[in-house]
Amino acid sequence: MSVSRAEACRRWLNALCEYMDGELDEELCAELERHLAECAPCTTMLETMRHTVALYRRWGRAELPEEMLQRLKSIVHSHLSSDTEASTA
Repeated sequence: MSVSRAEACRRWLNALCEYMDGELDEELCAELERHLAECAPCTTMLETMRHTVALYRRWGRAELPEEMLQRLKSIVHSHLSSDTEASTA
């Protein structure tokens, strides 16, 4: 059974933190790097994560205003709900 690109991306997105921290198994690391070479969205996500970490290290933690935090949670929840509905359809 072949894995769709969306399924592959979901799998690898869960491993990006380990990859960035140098904690991903060598074989999985090579497999992820092959995926990244062919997948612009995952490469963009990795670069965004790296940039976010760099900004955090440079500027430290900032508190979000409560209204912004609630909007962000709502957007993420909506996005996750639509992904779940799409995958079960």
